[in-house]
Amino acid sequence: MKDNKWKCPKCDRSFNRTGQGHYCGKDETIDEYIDAQDESVKPYLNEIQQILRSAIPEAQ
Repeated sequence: MKDNKWKCPKCDRSFNRTGQGHYCGKDETIDEYIDAQDESVKPYLNEIQQILRSAIPEAQ
């Protein structure tokens, strides 16, 4: 049986679909995660982060 899995050359994880989108970084904080994202989505992620900080400031 042929193995149809695709392996990401960056993080070495295997997926069923070739070129499957995923996040392969290992950031320590939410800020690091947001900084590593595409510029087009950063404003949305920052807005969500602010909403969550306002709603549950003790969350980490």
